[in-house]
Amino acid sequence: MAVYNILEYVIGALLTDLEKQGIQALSVPVKVPRKGDYDGVDTTPIPMAYLDMGKPAKQWVSERFGKQLGFLEKGIKQGRRSLYKHLWDFVDKEKLSLYLQIYQCSLSQVSFGQLHSFSTKVKDVSAYQRHRVWLPWLSVLPGGVNRNIHPNLFSYEYLLAHLPVEVSKGVIRKINRQPRKVQALLIKARMWTPSELSLLDALTGYSTTIQVRLLSTIRDQKARHYHHGVLGFERLQRVVFRWAQYFKPMIGRVKVRKQKEQWRRALNQFNDLFDWVEREDAVIHKNQSWYALVQQHER
Repeated sequence: MAVYNILEYVIGALLTDLEKQGIQALSVPVKVPRKGDYDGVDTTPIPMAYLDMGKPAKQWVSERFGKQLGFLEKGIKQGRRSLYKHLWDFVDKEKLSLYLQIYQCSLSQVSFGQLHSFSTKVKDVSAYQRHRVWLPWLSVLPGGVNRNIHPNLFSYEYLLAHLPVEVSKGVIRKINRQPRKVQALLIKARMWTPSELSLLDALTGYSTTIQVRLLSTIRDQKARHYHHGVLGFERLQRVVFRWAQYFKPMIGRVKVRKQKEQWRRALNQFNDLFDWVEREDAVIHKNQSWYALVQQHER
């Protein structure tokens, strides 16, 4: 089971570290049967035994930890939760925070082995903290961040040499100026072509929540590979442009949190029209307004 594998991985790493520090054996208590006719406090010293570092020590520690963390046949779920909680006691919290910012994922999605590898390779935490805006870019480097620990990691020279050729210094700068959620979405979805980045200009002024909703629709459509070539994307691009232009008066006047229903209706209208254009391969004229598009859709 994966839970036991993680436990053995952690214990193995701990024992290996102890060996490197010169520890040759573990002193462990020996269980002695209690006298059945004695119910007082037993003051007899507990006998101890020495286990050589290696398989015997690993097996003893695994059994001991297993019992303490609740690994019983009937309580495996509780044991899993307990192990998950205790495992992160071994993790450097600052490095964990950096890892989560790089991959923009939740704690439950983190590979303990990958995180351990990252933690052992990263020496200068402050350098990563000073370059937080660069961190999401490390997730798309070939081989991931663990294969790209380099003194010049946070430089245009290094990044541009390892990122796809269509990513330029101007692209990096434009994406880095976006709110963190928008930046992470664009990088993870590899939405960095001029046509895709032009959507940012159309959505200027809209809240991060609204931008993420619309860009996520484009991202999902891109993942489905429904459009091919410039012409196909331009058609869908115009849907975003027309919507953004039509609902722009709501910016600042209609609060996203307080007046959710109005924004929900606007977003639903976008989704309906976007799906229709994609499904029916509808033609959008260059100067066609959002209102005219809605009428065309409803006919």
